[in-house]
Amino acid sequence: MKNTIDKTYQDDADYYEAANLVVEADITAFVESFEDEVFWEAMFAKFAPSLKIHFESHSRDSQLKSGKQEVLKEKDKVGKNLILCIDSDFDYLLQNPKINDNPYIFQTYTYSIENHKCAPKNLNRIVKIASLKQGDFDLVKFLEKYSQTIYPIFLYLLYFEQQKYHKIHNQTWISDEEFFLDEKKMKAVIGIPSHEVVIENEAETILESLKKRVVHLENEIKEKYGKIELNAIDNLLKKTFKINQSEIFWYINGHILYDNIVLLLLSKLISSYKREQRQKYETIPKTETVKSKHQAYKNYTKDIKWETLLATNHLQCLAFEESCPLMVKIGEDIRVFCQKRT
Repeated sequence: MKNTIDKTYQDDADYYEAANLVVEADITAFVESFEDEVFWEAMFAKFAPSLKIHFESHSRDSQLKSGKQEVLKEKDKVGKNLILCIDSDFDYLLQNPKINDNPYIFQTYTYSIENHKCAPKNLNRIVKIASLKQGDFDLVKFLEKYSQTIYPIFLYLLYFEQQKYHKIHNQTWISDEEFFLDEKKMKAVIGIPSHEVVIENEAETILESLKKRVVHLENEIKEKYGKIELNAIDNLLKKTFKINQSEIFWYINGHILYDNIVLLLLSKLISSYKREQRQKYETIPKTETVKSKHQAYKNYTKDIKWETLLATNHLQCLAFEESCPLMVKIGEDIRVFCQKRT
């Protein structure tokens, strides 16, 4: 697209209108990565099927740079010919007006697209599809208990993010300034070590270990910073955003949730359930019918790639919107945008 259009357009308001004509699109959308392109293309196909969008997953320069900050470099050019689609991170909860109040910037409302892919009701479906077993382990209940356990740390995390946000807004943030609850520390606390993944007894041992790490980090914060007043943050979540303690999994770092919690649990559950199913066939008399059923089961489970089901789990959210309430907000934004375009 860049090489096709005269460079004199690049600083003009007409640039994207001309660019859209070249690719036969109604509008251009910048997204953070190839994976985000798949996600946002599905969103607009669902909520604005007649809108022809040209998605770009990198910057306009020749370096093919990607990521949220690269996308936001185009924020002053948004309008009827250009939109931006980004992960919220904490912008939604911090009420960042540059993001929340801009009708041409679409956000996930969850921390990132990965949180939508980890919608718990849909995770139960993946386990059933991959193993053909309706097990006792309920990922909805687990993630609710998980959220309740990490809630105290999430309050601190949001408090520190708020302080950082205000410093950046007031231009007092130092780029190499220490951020106490960085991603590495959060991963070590709220992620699940692979050797601790135990699904028996509704994974109570996981939650017990998690609770110990949370309490330890709380004490570390109190020792370093003294008493921090968190009532305002708690009220913000509960009263302004109507967020319950059991729903925090939507708002934590989506990469940690996806890679260090959900992937591990699904792997353990599916392997366990498939093993139980195989053992069931092996403990009954080997009639021709049993052999046929057993072989059919092995053929079926061999061809099911549950990792792919997880990577595209946002499509299940579109099919079962009640499973992903924050996706409904995305749909509302898209519909309002389309109404204003006409």
